[in-house]
Amino acid sequence: MRKRFFILLVTLLCHCAHFAQVNGTKPQGDQSFALSYDQVGYPALGGKFLVVNQTTDAPPPATLTLKPLLDQSPSMTIQLVPITSWESPGVKKWGALFEGAMMPGDYAITIGEHPASQTLHVGTDGYTKVLKDVLRFYYFQRASVAIRDDHAPQRSRPLGHPDLNLKFYPVHSGATRAAPGGWYDAGDYGKYVVNAGITVATLLSISHFAPNLIGDSSAIPESTNNKSDLLDEVKFELDWLKTMQDEKDGGVYSKVAGLYWPGMVAPERDIQDRYLFPKATNATLNFAAVMAQAARVYQSWDPDYAKDCLVRATKAISWALKNPNQKVPLVKDGSGNYDGGSYEDEYFWALTELYLSTGKKLYLDYLTGKKKISGLSNIQRLLARPDIHGPADWGMGEPPTTGVTNLAYFSILSSPENAAPIDVGAVRMELLKYGNSILEQIATNPFKVPLDRAEFVWGSNSIAANKGVVLAYAYQLSHDRKYLDGVYEILHYLFGRNALSMSMVTGHGFVSPRHPHHRISGATEQLLPIPGMLIGGPNQRKEDHLEYGPCLPEKCYLDERASFASNEVAINWNAPLAVMLATVLNEPPSNNR
Repeated sequence: MRKRFFILLVTLLCHCAHFAQVNGTKPQGDQSFALSYDQVGYPALGGKFLVVNQTTDAPPPATLTLKPLLDQSPSMTIQLVPITSWESPGVKKWGALFEGAMMPGDYAITIGEHPASQTLHVGTDGYTKVLKDVLRFYYFQRASVAIRDDHAPQRSRPLGHPDLNLKFYPVHSGATRAAPGGWYDAGDYGKYVVNAGITVATLLSISHFAPNLIGDSSAIPESTNNKSDLLDEVKFELDWLKTMQDEKDGGVYSKVAGLYWPGMVAPERDIQDRYLFPKATNATLNFAAVMAQAARVYQSWDPDYAKDCLVRATKAISWALKNPNQKVPLVKDGSGNYDGGSYEDEYFWALTELYLSTGKKLYLDYLTGKKKISGLSNIQRLLARPDIHGPADWGMGEPPTTGVTNLAYFSILSSPENAAPIDVGAVRMELLKYGNSILEQIATNPFKVPLDRAEFVWGSNSIAANKGVVLAYAYQLSHDRKYLDGVYEILHYLFGRNALSMSMVTGHGFVSPRHPHHRISGATEQLLPIPGMLIGGPNQRKEDHLEYGPCLPEKCYLDERASFASNEVAINWNAPLAVMLATVLNEPPSNNR
């Protein structure tokens, strides 16, 4: 998903948009309170924190009660505690923390004397369903293939964007190139190497956390081939990435896109010419990094495929070292520009992955500064003094992030046997340090999410989710329960314990986005969008220039097709959500909080 500072067909889209700001749901019996909690479920063990928001001058509630629906167990009542952080005009908040184990099942909720219209679910079975949909999202994003009815009942569609005769941008000489396949990047139909690399790298970490969690029955065409559907789906994207590499020199073309944003139409109805955009340093480095990583992951699954990935990675890094500042031409329409400015983080990531996969001194020499990269004099500091202080993204995070350096650190920690003489202990210490700072953010936030108000910007939900990935790694490294609890807290936020009192994932929860900025969903006759898509979330900058009205940062959200600033979906946003879900679901039942 890209930054697009313009109005995207607002007139057309608003005609069919659901034009209403989501302000949370309230108990039907009383409009004085909005209940914010995880609408998918809480694990049976450990604490269950809920937030009550009072929006009128009604007498404040004193208690919150949970009553099992299907057995005769006694009710559980807890005193509500005022929440004073993030005070908002006209809104008061109380917290309710239910500690200890609870029997799995559904519970009626009563706020003071007021029954809530919704129930609370105890058990992680809901998370299992969400993870399946979060990963199946990538099947629905497949380009250049038909989505078959036997794999997606009622959501089938014809082949769109064959991408067999792409014109070269900006100068078209008559020559064409084929680059079929891959995933559509977000709500539009562009395909971007940079974001593909980040997404694939994040998804492949699941094979490290939970190698046996994702089976072979996800209802994708490759299912029942006795191989993980996760690796099958990621291979579909890797295969497309390979079509983007120039076999002669190793450089990688940056993206495939049209020159105009299409309307809210299905892929097969977007018939504009498609273009292959020039080779770029950042695209080539992302390609090199993820191909080198894939070489390790796929080695035991398909050695020949892994070998090809590594050969391509070495060709790509050779091109990038000779072309250290090749940028993509900026365009105002039809596609985004994934360019984070400096490529220091991309070089660090690519060289790290290649060193871990080959052990060649050449790559280590670049990392340690013994060999220099033109225009980059300080890359060695990233290895000498590990610095993990923000979530991973493509380098233009707002507030600023560390770009993709975290992905390099994650791989070092996942492959310590290949990392010597890199100081793995220093990287581990730095990651745990940043994990602790994330936990501090969670502790001081009224909704227990590691977001300051300044972080409610483009993709705020992904900022939280990528911090969850850091906590997932911290838990794997330390086995300290507090980091796993932090992952749960972020999931609870994304599934409803937030200022909007809604699940941020389509199709899951009592209230979830109905009109995401997603052309495949918007173009079908389905009443509901494809399930399992994480939306961008509250964004106080409102780059789509729609009518949000006055809103606090944590509530600047519109459930509208036109709201690409707050309601778009993207492949790189679903990936960290998948990692968090896989982390908690991989725990044995006896250890699930």
